[in-house]
Amino acid sequence: MKRLFHLFINCFLTMKVRNHKKMSKHSTTNYEALKANQNTNPFIKELFLKTAPVYTAYHNLLGDLVSTKATKKGTVLSFYNYLKTLRIKLKEWDIAIQGTYKEGTPEYVMLLPNGKSFILEGTQEQIVQKFTGFSNNVHSNPELDNIKEEVNAYLQTLLAHYGSKNEKLSVTETSTTELDLAYDQMGKALYYNMLMLTAHFIDNPLSVEDYFDMALLRTHDKETEEEESLIVSIPAATSKESGFSIAETGRYLIMSRSSFSLQYYGAATATELPKTAPRELVPGEEIEVSGAELGAPANRFLIFINPSTTATGEVEILQVE
Repeated sequence: MKRLFHLFINCFLTMKVRNHKKMSKHSTTNYEALKANQNTNPFIKELFLKTAPVYTAYHNLLGDLVSTKATKKGTVLSFYNYLKTLRIKLKEWDIAIQGTYKEGTPEYVMLLPNGKSFILEGTQEQIVQKFTGFSNNVHSNPELDNIKEEVNAYLQTLLAHYGSKNEKLSVTETSTTELDLAYDQMGKALYYNMLMLTAHFIDNPLSVEDYFDMALLRTHDKETEEEESLIVSIPAATSKESGFSIAETGRYLIMSRSSFSLQYYGAATATELPKTAPRELVPGEEIEVSGAELGAPANRFLIFINPSTTATGEVEILQVE
């Protein structure tokens, strides 16, 4: 009976860290299943119509956040890439200037008082300011008509990239509070759907599995008399053998209790390095893996890697089969 009472805990909102990757995946699973079956059952259609606006609101906000981050990243990268070409262009213009003024002469020093490399030193803002000064010096010199147009064109493009970068970085991202509220509403909707579907399919409870990723229905609250879990702490910048023995036929639930990503892999010894790329465990994630997936019976040890250089990571492991 104790396990039945776990159903009253909203397993969609019991994660310590909000996990949009997980919520996105499982809300889509439920939404698509309701949508596909809405015309075959009036009860399912009613659930779908209640879920659709909540689903749309959450995914629209999440999409805005992802899009904003992608746009910012692309704009910043464009500026960085354009800035990299400045070193090459300065060398070309320096050669052209020395065709008129020998390096070290007063006329040359007036154009590049601290040398061309000085322009590339300092913050991005300082680099833009110093290059603007160089462009003005070239523009005011009647003997450098051969490079004036090119230098000015480069400056205008650089200023455009710089302005765009700053504009994108100043754009306020989707309010965290707004997105969190939508996340909570989505979690409550999924929980409501789970309870309603459980009641609706009371004579055929396995049908509920058609509407959810069943791993999500596990809660973090375990009764030690029924299910034994293991908490593992992984110190910063280290790898640690979990002390959890892997069986080929076993299935294991691995739950992140960290606010940053960890990695894990199966190994034949407690000190063996990974033979392939370790798997990632993102913040708040709860995944179910088999012993065979971890390489058992050859691999009996479950090892975690903490890439953080400052914080201790923590996971919870539970054998479910």
